[in-house]
Amino acid sequence: MNTQMKFSLGEQAGALGILAMPDSNDPDVLWAWLETTLYDACGIQGIFYMAYPVGDSGGDIEELLERAVWKTSYPQAYLEALPGNPLTDDRSAMHLLETGEISRWHDSEQHALMTPGERRRREIDAVHGMSVGACFPVRTRSGRICGGFGLRSASQDEGRFDAMLTAHSGRIGKLLDVFDEKYRSLLAKQQYGLSPQETRVLAHLAGGMAVSRLAHEMGLSPKTIEAYMRSARQKTTSATSAEAVAKAIFFNLV
Repeated sequence: MNTQMKFSLGEQAGALGILAMPDSNDPDVLWAWLETTLYDACGIQGIFYMAYPVGDSGGDIEELLERAVWKTSYPQAYLEALPGNPLTDDRSAMHLLETGEISRWHDSEQHALMTPGERRRREIDAVHGMSVGACFPVRTRSGRICGGFGLRSASQDEGRFDAMLTAHSGRIGKLLDVFDEKYRSLLAKQQYGLSPQETRVLAHLAGGMAVSRLAHEMGLSPKTIEAYMRSARQKTTSATSAEAVAKAIFFNLV
């Protein structure tokens, strides 16, 4: 893709003009750029990002983070105050992943559907200035939901944030889509830390090669291939080699 793609979030006061994504393959550089862009243009301070392989969304929503790649710049004190991970009892995240629609954290209609656990989570959010914001979907190229962004309003002013969202949600969505397309694979590569040999083994397995043939192809013993597979499973937090291969394919690592 064109890493110099530019964005304009409008000419309203406080909005930036033309913004270019850095021509970098460093996920930390790209993350810092997104933080600065969203804060300067939209008053967003605090981002959550998650992407998981399609078909791997079973079980409780909070368990997704065990199978996903994710990153956040939410306040550390807030993260430590939560009863679980950032998705625990998160009504907005649940709504996003169920519907694929932008979900406002301060949506009164969603509040009416909250469970007791979600209400307790909402109280924690209020204490830490996390009551106003929105979740945006992350999708595959075919349009299936496979994660999301959480964007915290710096002002925590519902009216101000909603006015910004009404004016710029389409542009923000496009920016996040382009960011995700470049960032997803880079983050997975960074977080998984697969070695070249582990990646090569997963690539051959993805092509349907049997372990015995793979060992011959790489000039290694079957036990060594199994050791690489075991290491790849551990690094990708996968229960099986098939799961590790699926993640490697989904995140474009092979």
